[in-house]
Amino acid sequence: MTDRPASRYLARAGEPLGAETYVVLDLAGPGACEVRRIRQRHGYDFYGALPVEITVAGSSGLGSPAPDQDARAVFLALEAVAAETPVIMARFGPVLRFPDSDIFVLTMEDPDPFIDLHERISRSGVRFMPSPFPFTPHCTLRGQVVGAASSQETEDLMGISISKEFRCEMLSTYVVEGFPLLKLRHRSYLASTVEQPGQSN
Repeated sequence: MTDRPASRYLARAGEPLGAETYVVLDLAGPGACEVRRIRQRHGYDFYGALPVEITVAGSSGLGSPAPDQDARAVFLALEAVAAETPVIMARFGPVLRFPDSDIFVLTMEDPDPFIDLHERISRSGVRFMPSPFPFTPHCTLRGQVVGAASSQETEDLMGISISKEFRCEMLSTYVVEGFPLLKLRHRSYLASTVEQPGQSN
């Protein structure tokens, strides 16, 4: 039997949360690999420093967790949400360019599982900072930090279509220490990722 823990508490878990803290679903599988290749092509890879992810708190909808909370309590609440969340198998939808920006993202073919998770996190007891934007589940292909997009680059990005599936098995909490450097503070495995007693490979 493979001994895989349901969660991995990182060293110094009780340190205060940072002002820029994000709760994300890490993406894996062929679809995620394709995103990384596109990011490299458009200068948004930063030597692999940025994970391929979907932010479920810290950006749109819910802002970052309020930094005056006990970090351990926040992580325990997220553990509870992860424990009742099945692994998500999904595909990307069309590319969206956020209004008045050079941010290009992939939408979701079926956003419902991500919206459901976002709503359950909002009811978890964790306090979040306000966000001016409604929740739009997305995966970033190219960010504003890269600079202005040329008309040719815009055309290329808007024409991208990824048919390959991806999966979400982990709920992670990252703190931005100085973009693009991130610090992983906590990681939980979604419900069906963890083997139950008596299961074997």
